[in-house]
Amino acid sequence: MGLRVIGAGLPRTGTSSLKAALELLLHEPCYHMFEVMGNTDHGIYWWAALEGDEDSRRKALDGYGAAVDWPAALFWRELMEDNPDALVLLSHRDDAQTWWNSVDKTVWAAMRRPELDPAFAQFNAKMRAKAGLGDDWDTPEAAMAFYDSYVAAVSEAVPADRLVRWQASQGWGPLCEALELPVPEQDFFHNNTTAEFRDRAGFEG
Repeated sequence: MGLRVIGAGLPRTGTSSLKAALELLLHEPCYHMFEVMGNTDHGIYWWAALEGDEDSRRKALDGYGAAVDWPAALFWRELMEDNPDALVLLSHRDDAQTWWNSVDKTVWAAMRRPELDPAFAQFNAKMRAKAGLGDDWDTPEAAMAFYDSYVAAVSEAVPADRLVRWQASQGWGPLCEALELPVPEQDFFHNNTTAEFRDRAGFEG
């Protein structure tokens, strides 16, 4: 059936919570970077996809009803074409500074690690290049400018009838309305906080 929801949001915009929420709502698995971390084959698929192999991208997402976070979100334009009936879910933060405060302590901190496996470091570099980040990706001003331009680009490119803009503070509402599904009784998820990420990654503090 293909994807029903295409997550276009950047990392640290509530993607882990969205994964859990969409799986509950759709009763289908939702793709996330976690899948890559736990499956060597998927790392190979996305490496090839980042080099232009469209079949590898489709293989990685086969059997999933939704996809959020990098690397899948890097291909939101291509996924829109592959899945013409899917909604495009743009998760975002209050502003670029709020996003930077989170990503700087988590995903970016992990990418800075000198002991990072060279192959994974190259994979990260490929993902950054696909996103449109240059060599100044670790400069706060450049990263925040990228965030603003990225959110604007998705908002402008996706037709209004397919676009769902969402923030974690909004919880179930926009998702359930867009998917025409009832709001679950349980509280919305709040997964993979900065503290949880740093603890799992072995960072101090």
